[in-house]
Amino acid sequence: VDNPSTNVNTLYITNYSGAPSVRVRDTILVDRGTFNSGGRNLYLYGDMVMRNNGVFTPLAADFVIAGNNQHRITLDNTVGVTYNNLELTGGNVLVTTTVSSATAQVNIGNRLLFSTSAVVNVRTYDRRVVMATGATVQRPYGVGFVDGTLRKPFAAGAGSVLFEIGNGTAYTPA
Repeated sequence: VDNPSTNVNTLYITNYSGAPSVRVRDTILVDRGTFNSGGRNLYLYGDMVMRNNGVFTPLAADFVIAGNNQHRITLDNTVGVTYNNLELTGGNVLVTTTVSSATAQVNIGNRLLFSTSAVVNVRTYDRRVVMATGATVQRPYGVGFVDGTLRKPFAAGAGSVLFEIGNGTAYTPA
């Protein structure tokens, strides 16, 4: 998506009853404008690049990073990227950036699901994964974690709260 127009600068994926998932074998690049998934599930087998304040709007869909290769989420914008449900079914994910914006981060609106031993590395480029209020991290097979900062809101007096983090290849929850 590279649309500098101020008139219509959003690309929508059509959503209809029974619409299949969209599978992207290479890279999703949002350079300018907005990429709206229209409520369709997206499977990404490559990388995602956000530049020049490009925005991804997931609505209520799942975004699945699949394939056993190393993936990159490049946040060269000031707003980062927001996923409703982010599922990791393949290789590790490195979150990179060349901007110094504190808001260039990975935001999760509902669920972060580790279906494999994937690691989301936000440590190397000093980024973070930020969970919305009520959002969950799920590790149904006891594998996968965030390498670096994971922000999770919780109520005062909530008792113990688990942070699914690690360092490099070691899972060291806090």
